[in-house]
Amino acid sequence: SIVSGDLLMFELSRKIKPLKVIFTIDVDGLYPADPKYNSNVELIAEASVAEVKSLLSRLSFKSSNATGGMRFKLEQACRIASMGIDVHIVNGLKPGRLFKALKGEKVRGTLIKGVR
Repeated sequence: SIVSGDLLMFELSRKIKPLKVIFTIDVDGLYPADPKYNSNVELIAEASVAEVKSLLSRLSFKSSNATGGMRFKLEQACRIASMGIDVHIVNGLKPGRLFKALKGEKVRGTLIKGVR
């Protein structure tokens, strides 16, 4: 069977309560439209859980991924942020970005603020 890394991240977050969670994807973060098909969209640098949920309700996602793709990842990110944990979404294909995010440095990506 297939196990979702995004769901595992939620379950681990629920158990160990990390200070932050970092998801890596193949684009710089969250956008109001798919940047692979629309080069004019601007990165959403920071968003609340409510803003991400609103965006999810308006967007369609093209996914053949058996584990749910980007929609499922963002749903899990919202669940994690709802526990008060900041969630960073960064481009894992860009050298150094994950490391910078791990060190707490400013990095191009999206921060979903944990609900406190």
